[in-house]
Amino acid sequence: MIKSSELIETGDILSDRPYYHYLLLSSKDVKPSAITHEIFSYIFQSLSERLIFSKDNETISVVTVSKKFRFIIQKIDTAQYLLIYYNLSNESIKQPLENAIARIKWLIFTWMSPEDLDSFENYSSEYDVINLFTSYDPYYLLKKYSKIQPELHIDYNERWYKPRSIEVNIKIPKGDAREFLGTILNQKITETVKLRFKAKFSNPGEATIAIDKDGKVIHEHGELRATEKIVSDVIQKTSTKLMDFSKYATFRSYSKLSDGSFDLTDYKPAQLFYYTFKMPDEKLEEFSVKLENLLTISKKSLQIYGVRLSRENRDFSCLTYIPTDRSELKMKFIHDDESPILIVDPLNASPLGILTLTRILSEKMTWSTKLSGFYE
Repeated sequence: MIKSSELIETGDILSDRPYYHYLLLSSKDVKPSAITHEIFSYIFQSLSERLIFSKDNETISVVTVSKKFRFIIQKIDTAQYLLIYYNLSNESIKQPLENAIARIKWLIFTWMSPEDLDSFENYSSEYDVINLFTSYDPYYLLKKYSKIQPELHIDYNERWYKPRSIEVNIKIPKGDAREFLGTILNQKITETVKLRFKAKFSNPGEATIAIDKDGKVIHEHGELRATEKIVSDVIQKTSTKLMDFSKYATFRSYSKLSDGSFDLTDYKPAQLFYYTFKMPDEKLEEFSVKLENLLTISKKSLQIYGVRLSRENRDFSCLTYIPTDRSELKMKFIHDDESPILIVDPLNASPLGILTLTRILSEKMTWSTKLSGFYE
């Protein structure tokens, strides 16, 4: 991996300029320039004379956009690409850029869990002021499409069909942050979704950095090489997740025969694995209905859809698809008053699909979601 300070042209490195780092995960193994063209096809109607490439090979793409923005993509691994973006003028395309990335089905942002984000506080001093952004954004039912058993209708009213979201921004010394979240807010809103802090290193120095749950690292001020250390940590945490999830994934490889058909040459059979949940305050019936709807009803903001196969009381089974990597998952929810479980049969799934599923369950159902291993 080439460090961002080595990719950014010397004349472009300014201490007061923000530099945006995005770690993107792709289900396609493509050249960086292919991602560049795909992203900007959603931003500009015509790409002619707007993109000027100064470097374009199998691992790195560097392009100047309309002489106003610099855009760098580096291929880190088969599924990982680091995108670096910064302005050469007073204009910005940051929001259109992020919107374009979100529209590409085979490309997603990485995921930093609340635990991952909390760990970045270790780079700051004990009494440095940090900004913690915490949130609670539960999944809510879509009135037009939700499936609710007749006997449960009486428990559901208009409020279950309305979106609910709470966000809190806390500016506080690092040493007091955890105590504040655990006492003042009484653990109702405790999960970090974004963090802003000052990273301090003996070498190369200090930098003010913001990082969020999508793994976006913003260098705001200071030494760019200090921010590189944070970006490297994001890449390492993502690689560890993908490596861990790979043991639950399926695998197939084919060889093309002379008649044009394909022959299966290697195959890793699926093994059942399961998720556990520490139950929130809501009733198990409500949790079960919401979970089924989450796994089966298509919604633009979620990369998942499916179909119900069966339901009996709180238990249900469904077939769920993740478009990003074309994962196909057969799932069964088994109720238990203390610890319900979701059993997953990965008919076809990559580590990227399993990461996506884990993130959706964690963010939309309960942060206590845990992939607990193989189901015997």
